[in-house]
Amino acid sequence: MSDLQSYILNHEDSFRKARLPSLYSDLRVQKTTNPDGYAANIAAWQQALSHAARAGAIPASAAGASNPITLRTSDDLVRALADSKYGRPMGLGAVFEESVQDGLMIPLQDFINSKDSIYSRSWLPSPRQVLNWGLRQIGLASAGYNSGDGSKLKAGNLVILSNLEDVGGLVLEKIAAAASSTVDRIIDVETFKSELSKLLERDSNISDTDTTVLLKFLERDKAALACDGKVTKPPLPLPPPSSILRPLIPTTRP
Repeated sequence: MSDLQSYILNHEDSFRKARLPSLYSDLRVQKTTNPDGYAANIAAWQQALSHAARAGAIPASAAGASNPITLRTSDDLVRALADSKYGRPMGLGAVFEESVQDGLMIPLQDFINSKDSIYSRSWLPSPRQVLNWGLRQIGLASAGYNSGDGSKLKAGNLVILSNLEDVGGLVLEKIAAAASSTVDRIIDVETFKSELSKLLERDSNISDTDTTVLLKFLERDKAALACDGKVTKPPLPLPPPSSILRPLIPTTRP
């Protein structure tokens, strides 16, 4: 049993032994035959993965880095969740598709590249956009959702909104309690990462990807700081949009 599966079984009430056969079955079939069960299983997986990421139980995408905010979807994740009795979970593609459609998870590149706040009404994707994204990034390794056994995922990256808001809230509390002098309210990005790891009680630094996402969130969506190579906090004036932090990850779609 992997550390990830052990964490979920020990911390998630929805993953009782009696429910495992349903949770690990093909959720695409349940959507038609048992809509209520489908919705319950989707919600259970969403919560389990969110909690596991926040706790650092999901294997990191980079050695020595922590990812409490983003989730890498790939066959590695499926293998880490495999059960000795029920095998690989068959419905993660559906979980991620529903999560994107409901705005609970956001494709990483969409989050980074958007000029609009994630709280803007224009942010919500259309069903067609969700489907196209799912087939391109998260769907079955075969041609579409209706073929293959449902146990394989293509590689992609998602921002977990609840985790982002949780971590962002902790940082905002820290900002509010910070010293008021100008010098004390300016820190470089590496120091920000180090302080963030301490705040989240992590042994390793937060990943570059999660740091970039968090800074983008605090600047664009919360207007709580500005970043132009240093993290600045109000009441200092915000710099023009062109001087925001240079992304630490590629901003072009594959």
